[in-house]
Amino acid sequence: MRVKKIAFVYAPAVLKSTLLRRKGWGTMPPLWALFLGSYLRKALPGLRIDILDQQILGGEEFAKRLKTGRYDFACFSPIFLTYADNLGYARLLKRNGAFVVFGGNYATPLKREILLNRGPGSADHCVDAVVQYDGERALLELVKGAAFSKINNLVYRAGSGQIVENPVATPDASELPELDYSLVDLEEYFSRQSPYAGRIIPFITQRGCMRASKAGRCVFCSIKDRGYRTISPDLLWKRIARLTKRYGIRGLYDSSADFMGGKEWFRDFCAGASACREKPVMKVALRLDDVTERSAKSLRSINVRNAILGVESFDDGILRRLHKGCTCETNKRGILTLAKAGVVPEMYLLAGAPGESVKSLKTTFRELNSLDLPAQAWETAIIHTMNMIPGSAVWHQLLGVEKKYAGDDIFDFRRMFEDWVGHFCSAGFSEIQEMKAAIRKLIAVKARI
Repeated sequence: MRVKKIAFVYAPAVLKSTLLRRKGWGTMPPLWALFLGSYLRKALPGLRIDILDQQILGGEEFAKRLKTGRYDFACFSPIFLTYADNLGYARLLKRNGAFVVFGGNYATPLKREILLNRGPGSADHCVDAVVQYDGERALLELVKGAAFSKINNLVYRAGSGQIVENPVATPDASELPELDYSLVDLEEYFSRQSPYAGRIIPFITQRGCMRASKAGRCVFCSIKDRGYRTISPDLLWKRIARLTKRYGIRGLYDSSADFMGGKEWFRDFCAGASACREKPVMKVALRLDDVTERSAKSLRSINVRNAILGVESFDDGILRRLHKGCTCETNKRGILTLAKAGVVPEMYLLAGAPGESVKSLKTTFRELNSLDLPAQAWETAIIHTMNMIPGSAVWHQLLGVEKKYAGDDIFDFRRMFEDWVGHFCSAGFSEIQEMKAAIRKLIAVKARI
């Protein structure tokens, strides 16, 4: 019996942005591919699984593997910055006979548009199906050859041309297998990481965001997780201990959206830390309204050294419109509390929020300038412009007035931002760009002091 082959194709946005490369924690394997690959390997041990990562292969070898590869299935999980490139890669593998599947946070809200524009029967047929939300079970059933109509979470184009969306099922996070990092050569990744971030791997402790499941999402959020699901702290620490022993890892990059969102889970996770004698350094994402002196101390007790913070703005009016659930004072207090506890606050700011004005951007500049933080905090800080990510509230808001984007799956995001500013910001496009540049310069100056 012929062994089936599946490829997970990954060319991250960091390869296209020197700023993202400089701010990140180094080269790491794609978490989505590790999850799907681990689930498939456990269920179908004989399946041939390749993770084609441009970070490791390099541009020339990556292109060669796509042009010459013969796979039964090819899987992609693009983001808005990589979708157009991913279509190009999909065309190559489709030409060689692969069944091409797209999934993830970009494909889920645009499933219909993708299949109408790129699916069977279209002029650019390079995508055969879309898996929305959790993809492990659906992909397994596809590989096993189940009838499309029986596969939960699958979206496909029927023979009649109609788009069919199957029911959505959401597995408990504890049902998913332990990540199998032997799917890749970790040493290849470690050798490309900076000494500061040496031997760090991606990890996840939970799926979803507690605030999104309760109070509602931030207006720019497009995370496609149904509900908030956590993995048992005892199980997590056992896994971390095994990873430390087997691979000699020194760092974990937790990709969860809201590390301290589940208060009881967080307490249990901290309480169970003694099960892991050598704790790797951790980088996690936090909400600043969860930060207190006590929680910051708890973070340090489990070796959290870096915290990704969606600060966004220091203007209270902007924070309300973003649905952040924070104020300027909450943000400042949380940032300083983390820094005092020895946790590097990695501040993510944005320009062009709903109602953004020169005054609100100047408020952010002033409050940011008032912060007394270690150099590393400034070295990791970043400001970007509001992106209209498909599926987010701001995306729907823009499409409500700009009908020209309806039905598309590829977008000029700079043009979309210009349209957004014209409709929903008090400041003009050039004014926002000038203030963003001024804030970026302030960050650079602070990092050198």
